[in-house]
Amino acid sequence: MIRKILFIVVLISLTAIVLGLNMYPGTIRIDWQGYEIETSLTIFALLLFVTLFLLSLIGKIWRAIARLPMRLGRRAQKRHREKGLISLVEAITANALEQISLTKEKAYKVQRFLNTPLQHHLLFEAALHEANMQRAEQQIIEMNNYPEMRELALYEQIRLCYAQNENAQAHTHLLELERIEPQSPYVLKNLLGTSVFLSLFDKALEIVQKMYKNNLLTKEKWERYQAQLLYAQSQQHSQDMQERLGALKKVHQLDPGFFPAAIEMAKILKVQSKERQARKVLETTWETDPNPNLVPLYLSITAEEKNIAIQRLAHLSPKHPESLLLLAQNAIEHQEWRKARTSLKALEETYGMTLQACHLMAQIELKEKSNLDQYQYWMDQALKTQDTSAWICNNCCATSKTWKIFCQKCHNIGCFEQCKQGFKQK
Repeated sequence: MIRKILFIVVLISLTAIVLGLNMYPGTIRIDWQGYEIETSLTIFALLLFVTLFLLSLIGKIWRAIARLPMRLGRRAQKRHREKGLISLVEAITANALEQISLTKEKAYKVQRFLNTPLQHHLLFEAALHEANMQRAEQQIIEMNNYPEMRELALYEQIRLCYAQNENAQAHTHLLELERIEPQSPYVLKNLLGTSVFLSLFDKALEIVQKMYKNNLLTKEKWERYQAQLLYAQSQQHSQDMQERLGALKKVHQLDPGFFPAAIEMAKILKVQSKERQARKVLETTWETDPNPNLVPLYLSITAEEKNIAIQRLAHLSPKHPESLLLLAQNAIEHQEWRKARTSLKALEETYGMTLQACHLMAQIELKEKSNLDQYQYWMDQALKTQDTSAWICNNCCATSKTWKIFCQKCHNIGCFEQCKQGFKQK
């Protein structure tokens, strides 16, 4: 639009000049080296304008010729950049699909066509997949040469430490990354894992609190983590009985269903002749999450008759399978076959028969009716069920004979739960 306006203004100006020269005519004469040129002022002005136009046209042509190599170079750079970007996308895709040889090929192509440090990240990924730690370390050094890549290089260094099982070194790098990204979910989650692995429970509790404030943990999970971390911390240091009892009370308050802490707390209270408090702790745990490990200690603490104590404990959570099993086992000991069958039938209808339930049914058939065929049937059924007395990681299903705060396989914390006899509600 502006060019059109300027063109109109110039055209009007030229027209006005020509008209003015026609209204006031004049003559121009030039003498040079014996040559004489004489013409009107109008013709001279027109020749001057034509000469200036030709000179401007020649200048434009000269500039176009002079700039031609630069334009060709820019076009070549644009083509190279496009090829580099295509190779970069192909390399990222190949890395995601774990096509290592293709990732390396495309990464080197990116390096040839595109001046970017991203190829070092891709070559690091390829080296890590090939377990070539020396080459991976070299790519991290290359990334550190670029200020904008240093944070990514730190992240890659952490991954390399994990690959080499250097958890202490990974923890150091994570602390450095925490100063840069204090709210990062990746940093907090991994810092929690390394803190627990290195038994730095104070730092782990600090991280759990920060994760809860940033809505990375639900209240239930936050309380569970706190309870298990406090329990693990209490196992780490030798404390006097009163200090240990105080720590266990905090654990029990946060997670009443965590029976290892409840059992240890009840044992201390028993030693201090506080049987009533000990019984209350075990009853609260049974009501929250019944576990057969609580029963022997509960029976040793209560002053009630065994049959009454078992009835009392079972009725705290009457529909739970552990309560049904406890009632069935108690009924068998007192030869109350009908009660035992009723409890096991309720268990079977809701959860199915488990290993312990099959054994109890086999005892009933043998002791009540001496029915060897039914006894053998239930023993065969017991062989088909899974023995679930181990602790199982709820994330990767790794097993352990004892409770652990940390899973060595998936590096999750607070994930071990004792399998509940294979109960699964129908």
